[in-house]
Amino acid sequence: MGKMRFIVKKFFILFAMLAAMWQMANSQVDLRIVWAKKPVYIEHAKFSPDGNYIYCAFNSVEENTNTIIKYDAKTGEILSKFDNTANPPVYGANRMDISALGNYIITTYSNFLYIWDVKAEKLLKQFSYPSTKDTVGIGAASISPDETFLIYSLYAIKPAPYYANEETLIEYDFINDKEIRRSIYPGGAFCMQMSHNGNKLAIGGSFYNEKDDSFYDKLSIWDVKQRKVDTVLYFSIHNDGKAGFRTIKFSENDEYIGFITWLYNGTYIFDLNTYKMIRTTDNRANQVFEFIYDSPYFLSFFTWNGKHAFEIYDLKTLNLLNSYQYMAMIVESFKTKDNKYYVFVFGDNTTKLFEVSNLSVNSPENNNEIIDFFSINNKLYLKVNNYIGNSLNVSITDILGKLIYTEQVNINLNENTYELNINLPNGIFLCSAKYKDKIYSQKIEIVR
Repeated sequence: MGKMRFIVKKFFILFAMLAAMWQMANSQVDLRIVWAKKPVYIEHAKFSPDGNYIYCAFNSVEENTNTIIKYDAKTGEILSKFDNTANPPVYGANRMDISALGNYIITTYSNFLYIWDVKAEKLLKQFSYPSTKDTVGIGAASISPDETFLIYSLYAIKPAPYYANEETLIEYDFINDKEIRRSIYPGGAFCMQMSHNGNKLAIGGSFYNEKDDSFYDKLSIWDVKQRKVDTVLYFSIHNDGKAGFRTIKFSENDEYIGFITWLYNGTYIFDLNTYKMIRTTDNRANQVFEFIYDSPYFLSFFTWNGKHAFEIYDLKTLNLLNSYQYMAMIVESFKTKDNKYYVFVFGDNTTKLFEVSNLSVNSPENNNEIIDFFSINNKLYLKVNNYIGNSLNVSITDILGKLIYTEQVNINLNENTYELNINLPNGIFLCSAKYKDKIYSQKIEIVR
């Protein structure tokens, strides 16, 4: 009888261990394929702000066509191709960016910068700069969240005497259709990205110094309002011909930045609150990096010794959570209003959409998970992250409690960002959005 009890006890212990292992395996962050398509070759991709579409920079050698194609994010079907009529023609896309409001896409290629009208689905404007012995062309570009301006870089290779005074950053005014400012950035930039709130511009550039036959790689964070360098996150001197930066990404909340250098394909992640590096590269070449939208996870694609792996990491602990054998040359992520996370991947000449399952995202301490008020270039916006009703009653009071603004905002399921018709002065304000008996409030500070 005692032996039988011992066996039963061992059985229950084994069963509990297996159950725990099963639960652990099934609670692991995972990627589930929603659809997979065999496309023509694409060079870059971006989700629309509402997540309904995926815009891809499309290159077809057979058709001799370079344009933007529009995918249905739910099905992976191609809905349309943008009109790319231009003289000279569109040659390709080394870089791609989409505005936060979703009305414009910009691409760069060699000596050209292209601006695409998303609603009209056509090429709107192009800039070109002839190559000289000192200037290679347009290295990178990024558009402001409110679509009032874009900044692009002329990439220049200069000897050392020009290191400190070369004006290679150009600011273009969308509204008045003109160049409004040039700023100094030594050598220009291969890669740049503006933060989601429009306050910071990450610039990754490289400069060749003839005196010591070396390349100087530098990634700086610019204060967009002040138009000056806030800090230098990365600086490297080397004589390897692979100079500059492959990609730069801000986390959705702009608290982290990740980038990949062409030198050894190294990956670096910095905390932008402290400007401290929290992750550096290992001995594998990192080809792709992506924060999974506003979650505490990120994705990396590595190659080494003829092998490859597409991996999910915890941003807080830096622990590896899952690994796959997918090829991933382009990766973009998005979160829907019902809190589902999706990842778009291009590799092996195939596009795939994955749903990210078992994500553990902590509940926020404020209402920013549902609504968010933010200011860009003296304009106030309301962002609705989760659909809570077809209209919101918005009110704004000053620090003394005086009501200074009210508006009823009609919510469209296909939009999530709304400009409010008010120009606030300097100060601290309480912004509220009410739906039935629920009130979502947020304090903001305006500094001009």
